[in-house]
Amino acid sequence: MRLVDASEGSRVRIVSIPQGEVGNLLRVRGLHPGSVVVVLSNRKGVPWSPVILEVRGAKIAIGRDVASDILVEYAGDPL
Repeated sequence: MRLVDASEGSRVRIVSIPQGEVGNLLRVRGLHPGSVVVVLSNRKGVPWSPVILEVRGAKIAIGRDVASDILVEYAGDPL
């Protein structure tokens, strides 16, 4: 599934991220295949609202357009 479709509060594992410059920026922020993150906020009904994640204890915001290009799978309940 796409990250943009993940539910708030869910714990997901990154399966794939975009290639190129966007992918490089995501990797620098700790998002790479195999990373487990928690979806803190995902206001699906608000098209300009970012997806907010907890990644290794830090909070990061990702635009919905980029989040739609990140594939994830559920990784269990949040810690």
